[in-house]
Amino acid sequence: MLALVREDRMAALIGAGLLERGGLLEGRAAEDSYQGRGSTAIVRVGAERVVVRRFLPGGLFRFLRPSSFATPERPFREVELYVHLRARGFPTLEPLAAVARKRGARWILHLVTRELEGARELLALLLPEAISAAERRALLVAAGRSVRRLHDAGVWHADLHLKNLLCCRGEVYVIDLDRSRREVELSRGARSHNLERLLRFARRHLEPRLGARMLRSDALRLLRAYEPERAARHALAREVLRLEARARWRHRLGWWCEARLARWRELRRARR
Repeated sequence: MLALVREDRMAALIGAGLLERGGLLEGRAAEDSYQGRGSTAIVRVGAERVVVRRFLPGGLFRFLRPSSFATPERPFREVELYVHLRARGFPTLEPLAAVARKRGARWILHLVTRELEGARELLALLLPEAISAAERRALLVAAGRSVRRLHDAGVWHADLHLKNLLCCRGEVYVIDLDRSRREVELSRGARSHNLERLLRFARRHLEPRLGARMLRSDALRLLRAYEPERAARHALAREVLRLEARARWRHRLGWWCEARLARWRELRRARR
């Protein structure tokens, strides 16, 4: 086993059994859980609750690859990014431990973070009638500024979308930095690709509920907060729209394949 644990949390995590063999998500009772890019559970450790996430392949690969990895470094790299951002006062998760366990020739990977109590996904808050118009405007501005701060800190997010932006106490937290990277200075192209990913996710999940006009208004408000200077903002918007148009059919094909593979997996489980 390889583990990186915060010194001031080591005793509590050991006492809760989280660092023992099989003590993470394997057979452990959780107070809450959900399935996203990883299998995630919320576990009580003393007086606080922590989030334990098991790394799983994302996208179409999750249907084709095993739930283990050839190398152990992914959770440790994610911790490095959280530490880098938090040292700059950026709102993101507080890492407590990264754990890699050898199973045969492959690795089972986990990340433990402090629960962000009361946080809600930005996606849920942007659904119709979830919050007031004034609250909606404030959240979009906060989201745009948070993404800009992320990029100004040199971090490119590998999976930037509305479920990885959590709203808590008036701030927008950026989470799930798995496979993300840090550079000395993030290029305009890297920023544009991140924003295109965000827009694409919004079109897929919000446009059917909000309509194209409302989604356009939301996107413009977020972009104004991201880039206050008008000429630079217009150039950025053109680049984002160009990237989205170029990739639209490829991504739609991917979504179609993903839906079919998910259905196939459900049928296989039903037959067992």
